[in-house]
Amino acid sequence: MTTAIATFILLFLVGFLIQLISARLVKRPGDLGITDGKLKECPATPNCVSTQATDPTKLMPPIPFSIERSEVIATVAGYIDGVRHTKIIEQDSNYLAVVFRTSLIGYPDDVEFTIDKEKDLLHFRSASRLGYSDLGTNRKRMTKLSDALTDLLKIK
Repeated sequence: MTTAIATFILLFLVGFLIQLISARLVKRPGDLGITDGKLKECPATPNCVSTQATDPTKLMPPIPFSIERSEVIATVAGYIDGVRHTKIIEQDSNYLAVVFRTSLIGYPDDVEFTIDKEKDLLHFRSASRLGYSDLGTNRKRMTKLSDALTDLLKIK
C-alpha cells in the first residue's frame, strides 16, 4: 500500500510542477488590443468576460466615469499597480493591458481596458490564457474591480 501512496504523491507532484511551468511559459496572445474601437471578442470557452461581449453569458456592464477622460487610464493603472499578482504590460491614454496571476499556481489572465469617449464608459475584457473553465474567477475579479473603480472614477 505504501508504494501506491508514494506513486500517487509522485504523480500529484509531477502534475503540479507541470502546471506551474505551463502557467509561466504560456505567451500572451498577439491579437489583443483595440481593433475598430473594440476589444477582442471572448472565445467560446467559459473563461472570459467582457463589456463588449456578444454572448450574453460573458457580458458585464461597462464602468461609467465622470473624471476627466485623460485621467481614467492613469487612475485605473494606479489602482491596479497596488493589487497583488499583477503586472501592467501596456499603457497609453486610451488602453491598458494587465496580467493578473492566480496566487497558488500563477495562471495568467489577460485583462484589458479601453475608453468609450462618446459615452464616458470604461470597457474591459478579462480572459484566461489557459484551460477551459476558470470557475468564475474572471467574473468575480472584474465584479470586485468594477465596484472599486466605479468609486475611483467619480468626481468627488
